[in-house]
Amino acid sequence: DGWRHLRFLLIYSPRWMFFYPGLIFMLLGSLLSIVLIINPIYLNDVRLDIHTLLYAAGSVIIGFQLISFYLLSKTYGVQAGLLPESARLRRFEKIFSLERSIAAGMLLLLAGLGLSVWSYLIWQNADYGDLAPSHTLRIVIPGLIS
Repeated sequence: DGWRHLRFLLIYSPRWMFFYPGLIFMLLGSLLSIVLIINPIYLNDVRLDIHTLLYAAGSVIIGFQLISFYLLSKTYGVQAGLLPESARLRRFEKIFSLERSIAAGMLLLLAGLGLSVWSYLIWQNADYGDLAPSHTLRIVIPGLIS
């Protein structure tokens, strides 16, 4: 039965199903985003610019969601008695308490808001006219994912 097999994979193998792919997505997306925020990349005749930056930012979001799903499925597996308690999970829960997670979320929210205000001020200085997307989106995209 396909559904039972999928449930088995989701509960009993969350590290390989979610954590490692999420980590790869997040790391590669972050590295590519950092490089592309600074300058475009030229590979022979191919220019990787803001469109690639947008996909790299999406990769960071997908990676974060996969890692979050890993934590949820691991926690569910432990609480349901399907998986043994994990010292790493307990350590993670101690480090990332509710209060610390809220503080980190607020910092990211403020960073995103700050970048959005900065891009608005650039637009305002241009008398609400046309902007160079190659410059502006290097501010807007990180603001949206933070």
